[in-house]
Amino acid sequence: MIASTSCSEVHPVKKILAGILCLTLILCSVNIALAEQNDEIEIIAIRTISLNKTSLTIMRGASFALIVRPNPIDANEPLYYQSNAPHIASVDEDGIITAHNNGRAVITVYAQSGRRATCAVTVKQVMVTSVLLHRRTAKVEPDKSVQLIPSVRPTNAFDQRIAWRSSNPRVAMVDSNGLVTGMLEGKATITAMAVDGSRRTSSCVVTVSHIKVSTIRLSRTSATIGFTGSLQLNALIAPGDAFNTALKWTSSKPSVALVSADGLVTARKTGAAVITAAATDGSRKKASCRITVKEIRPTSVSINTPLTVNLNQNSTYQLSASALPANTDYPQISWASSNPEVASVDAHGLVTAVSPGFALIKAESVRAKAAKTCVVMVDMPGDIDPRDILYTASSPTLKMATERKNGFFITRLWVANPYAQFSKFASSDYGKVSDSIVNMLNNALTKNQLGKKVAVGANSDVSVLYNSSTANKNWGTTHTCYSKIIHRGVVLRDDPINDASRMLIYGMTNSGELKIYYVGERMTVPEREAIHAQMDRDGIKNTYGAMTALLDDGRMLTGADNVTYVSDNFWNQEMAVRIVLGQVDAHNFIYLTSQRTYRVNELPAIMKDLGCKTAVLLDSGGSTTLFYKGRTDAKWRPITGNGTRTNMWAVAYWTE
Repeated sequence: MIASTSCSEVHPVKKILAGILCLTLILCSVNIALAEQNDEIEIIAIRTISLNKTSLTIMRGASFALIVRPNPIDANEPLYYQSNAPHIASVDEDGIITAHNNGRAVITVYAQSGRRATCAVTVKQVMVTSVLLHRRTAKVEPDKSVQLIPSVRPTNAFDQRIAWRSSNPRVAMVDSNGLVTGMLEGKATITAMAVDGSRRTSSCVVTVSHIKVSTIRLSRTSATIGFTGSLQLNALIAPGDAFNTALKWTSSKPSVALVSADGLVTARKTGAAVITAAATDGSRKKASCRITVKEIRPTSVSINTPLTVNLNQNSTYQLSASALPANTDYPQISWASSNPEVASVDAHGLVTAVSPGFALIKAESVRAKAAKTCVVMVDMPGDIDPRDILYTASSPTLKMATERKNGFFITRLWVANPYAQFSKFASSDYGKVSDSIVNMLNNALTKNQLGKKVAVGANSDVSVLYNSSTANKNWGTTHTCYSKIIHRGVVLRDDPINDASRMLIYGMTNSGELKIYYVGERMTVPEREAIHAQMDRDGIKNTYGAMTALLDDGRMLTGADNVTYVSDNFWNQEMAVRIVLGQVDAHNFIYLTSQRTYRVNELPAIMKDLGCKTAVLLDSGGSTTLFYKGRTDAKWRPITGNGTRTNMWAVAYWTE
């Protein structure tokens, strides 16, 4: 079977070939039309050519537009531009001249017809007139760098590049940016030069060296040391980053003072020497200190512990002390105790509490009269500042210390056996005091013959230490007689009580208690005898009269509580001085002497604050003062007597 093809069907290839043929015919038609049009434009020839510049000076790198003026003005003949030295000045097809290098060039403009015009071009450039560096000298350490900064004038110079050079690269090198690096110690000149041919230069002298010492200061410019002493001198070196800070220490007189390599000065003998610290880096810097060597004796002693130490018996306490000034040639300290039987101290300041009482521990320089004292109290009440201590005394059975504090003289007494040691001195004849008795008592008090280390006291006009007013027959108009005056166990008098009398008597009981006995106004005989019987039971060996009672068994009394109280005026009046005896406990007693006037009603609280349970006022008018070993707290007034039976002199005192 044979297939047939319709006549209306066209093969695809034939379609493509037909399209290409049509496009070709169209292009050919366009070209023919253009050709016919060109044949119609009339070329107008140039007869002459003129330029806006026939000669021109231009700066290197600049440009200039060359303008052509054809004649005739409507000439349309094509123009062409040409430079005979394009490396100096080039020109493009639009007449733009560009300057490249110094020199001369001729720019020619010509037409197709042969007409031409020229422009002579001279190319110049702005040259560098000066080069300046920001510093003329510089210092740099080896392996360190410093930047040099150039500035070029004028600022519009065409070529501002700088070439760098070192006169001694082994000492200092410089890179293309002016960074100088130190190599070896020495000097080199770094030169910055313009490369535009102007030969302008600038230089900087660079010194390569380590940073040297600029100043030295010593910690002392002068000093005095003992001939056994030493002194460390310290040096402050500037600048802090100096390369070599080693110093050389020397002494102008090594026989007087030696100095070590690190500045330690050691005295050799008395005299003067100059110690010098000199730099070793070649800077020639130095500093000096004048040393005077002499004997330095202690001027004072410092105890580096509390000034009052309270200890229990058999305990120990370590004291420490130092001689001043600190640079003394004799720093050794010796130790001593005023009462070794109370507190002993060894050569190193170790205190041992031996028995109750007071002791002054003295720290003293071994080569000078300089000392300091510390109070040691063993099983004693209260607190004493050694700066207030007036004097102390001690024996195995009697210990005392007196201080001045808060307007009072305060004497603290420790007594081993108060009953046996509290005694009384009186004339053998109760009613009469002879001149011999007066002289004997004065001598006994002045020479302390009543005991080796005793506290004594007396009544009325007797001015002695630690007064205890004793029975005085003619004490006052209302005291016409006393009740049961006892002396060393012997009843000297047992007078009946006058209706107008009031009486306060105290004594030491056989149990060591300071006890007050009141004999009241209008007391009956049985009442009086009952009090006397109690005194006998208490073992009273001596009786003592008192102005008034202040404390009784811990209770603070008022004027109304006392049989000797006369009036509000007495209780509140201000008198010259006050002397009070108080008992703290079985072995501790206090004598209080005022340095200024006090009302009686102020005293109970004062004695209670001191720890007393019992207290009696011995004197309220200044007729009695305290006396010990020839020393008194007030003016000493000897005992005087008028030889009559109206004077009864008696002194209460403590024995060992």
